[in-house]
Amino acid sequence: MDANCDWSTVRVLTTGAGAPNMSDVSADGKYLLTSTIDRDPTGIFALRIADKTCIPVVPNVLSFGPRFSADRRSIVYTTSARGEVSVNRVGWSDGKTAGKSQVVAKLPFAFAQFSGGNGYDVVRDLSKIVYLRPSGQFDLYVLSQK
Repeated sequence: MDANCDWSTVRVLTTGAGAPNMSDVSADGKYLLTSTIDRDPTGIFALRIADKTCIPVVPNVLSFGPRFSADRRSIVYTTSARGEVSVNRVGWSDGKTAGKSQVVAKLPFAFAQFSGGNGYDVVRDLSKIVYLRPSGQFDLYVLSQK
């Protein structure tokens, strides 16, 4: 959905492209990032606003809330698989990925991205990771990297 700040004009950008909410916008304002984790195909997608085309960016990964890095030259996303949670990065240039995805950090916990109310988020410069542990206590943690 696209809307004026006062909500006077609202229009649908696309249907069926990624998750119900878009997670970030490119520096040039031409693309919206989204991901699918609960239907096929899974992965991270960029919605090109001009023609409403949904482009696979990182296919076949389960990731929630991908975003552009602080310098807007890469996409940062988390994955959880085989008992590990990692933060990954792939280059981004002119509406396309550049190079291969790289693991930039492994987190000190392992649980599925949708597991008993857990959640985690990574700041754009990768300096901090905030997470909520699904232990029933809902403890909130901040992990800082130097």
